[in-house]
Amino acid sequence: RGRAMPGLAAMMVATACLALAGWQWQRGQRQAAADMQLAARAVHAPVMMDELPADTGAWIGRRVTLVGRVVSPPILLDNVTRNGQPGWRVHELLELADGRSVLVVRGFADQAARGALPAGAGRVDGRLAAWPGVRRVLDGPDHAGDVWQTLSPAALAAAYRVRLAPLSLIADRTDPPLQPLDTMAGRGMTPDRHYAYALQWALLAIAALAVCAALVRHPERTRP
Repeated sequence: RGRAMPGLAAMMVATACLALAGWQWQRGQRQAAADMQLAARAVHAPVMMDELPADTGAWIGRRVTLVGRVVSPPILLDNVTRNGQPGWRVHELLELADGRSVLVVRGFADQAARGALPAGAGRVDGRLAAWPGVRRVLDGPDHAGDVWQTLSPAALAAAYRVRLAPLSLIADRTDPPLQPLDTMAGRGMTPDRHYAYALQWALLAIAALAVCAALVRHPERTRP
């Protein structure tokens, strides 16, 4: 029995590694499919609208021109960096004719730009995107004034007394002194990254299977 335990452990490790390899491969395929869908939507001509369609999910990735009125001061998401420089991601809420407000992502502001943020515009060209990821705040409030630690839809709706749409708009134009955002920020891993992790797990599984085979062929090597 003592001789079989190392082989059994190696087999269990190989099984776990193969499962992780399959999981990462599937994630890569899903990400690749999502990227292709967004790329296909992005080639459509921009659409001007003053209210959102009922099926907002089908419009994620589409280029639009939203027309409405700005109903918030600049909303600053804290703990954001650009090229290693600390600052804030700047947003505003644009209320449309249907009464829903869209979170507009305007750009990045560093310390110098904090006191000179440009006024929001009632007409914004950009790309519709999913709602930004909500951070988990372990201690303290969600925000202090217009500086936020996390963009919780419920907290934003309560603070600015608006009815939020379940998506955001990434503005095409960045007005000085704002700077363009890192386009990869918050995107998550690319398909190639998932595939690379899948390959690593598969190689570990092969190594574990090789150890298992060696132990089965030469059980005497496990003796003390």
